[in-house]
Amino acid sequence: MKKIIADQIKEPFPPKATYVEQQIDMPAKESSSPELRAWLETYDNYASAKAHSEPLPTLGGHQIRERAFRDVIDKVGWSAWLDDLYIPGLADSKLYWPTTCPPDHRYTQGWFGGPGSENNAADPATGHISAYASARPSDVLLKSEAGVGFDFKPRRTLAVYTIQPSITALGNYRWDTGIPGDFGGTIRLRGYVYTVAYLISPVDGSLSLISPYGLSMAFDHSFNNQGAIPVTPVHPPWPPGPAPTNVMLEGGRTYRIAVIATAQVDNGWTDGQGHPIASLPPQAIWRVWCALDCTVNSISVDLATVYIH
Repeated sequence: MKKIIADQIKEPFPPKATYVEQQIDMPAKESSSPELRAWLETYDNYASAKAHSEPLPTLGGHQIRERAFRDVIDKVGWSAWLDDLYIPGLADSKLYWPTTCPPDHRYTQGWFGGPGSENNAADPATGHISAYASARPSDVLLKSEAGVGFDFKPRRTLAVYTIQPSITALGNYRWDTGIPGDFGGTIRLRGYVYTVAYLISPVDGSLSLISPYGLSMAFDHSFNNQGAIPVTPVHPPWPPGPAPTNVMLEGGRTYRIAVIATAQVDNGWTDGQGHPIASLPPQAIWRVWCALDCTVNSISVDLATVYIH
């Protein structure tokens, strides 16, 4: 997989309202059916009874509610899955939308890479991704990744699409160093999430990164010389997910839309002569690691701007 360089990041364009938001803003005329009016009247009567009753009354009317709900589904047009919504392979689609999710709107790809990535996890069935980086003193840079995604074929000849993941995330990191002698330097621990699109080659299936792409930092901390902190949990500052990313995609091609969790350790430690540390004495303490665990609950790919139909 092509390496991703954080310095290439660009500001995303303002996203358009999603289809769900458009449905929420629909006129109130959709509530004019007899079934729905009956259910709303049940709500209204219950509110009045609750204000004057002890003990509290029972709401009841569940059959009316079910009929009303089905009527709203028919009228609002919820018979089809949201075209821009993609979810984990084995997720219960009814938790996202009243209708069944088609197979081509589920995650199908999972992968991990980087030194030590055998400890990572990437499960397209659940959307869980976990990246862990544990650096040795000799590791100047250690970067570990895990991602999930799906293949996407644009219907427009040329258009900009807004990619918006919904993510539950937790980061953790540890810095604990104690080495006798003249050793020292800076340790930087980072956890972040990429939101990307790759062009899939029709010849050999290789991936080429599309620019711009999104990067959202979960944590970024530096520590100097010797010292220690306990394992420190971090909740990213961007719930329910990172900022949206806008990419220009072409029709007639296949892309891989992905969310990638990354854990990275930058190690600036040297010995007394300024050389990287090749090995440690037996009594030395060295616990330098970071991790980022995420559940990618959903990814929306919303048509933002059409240039050529």
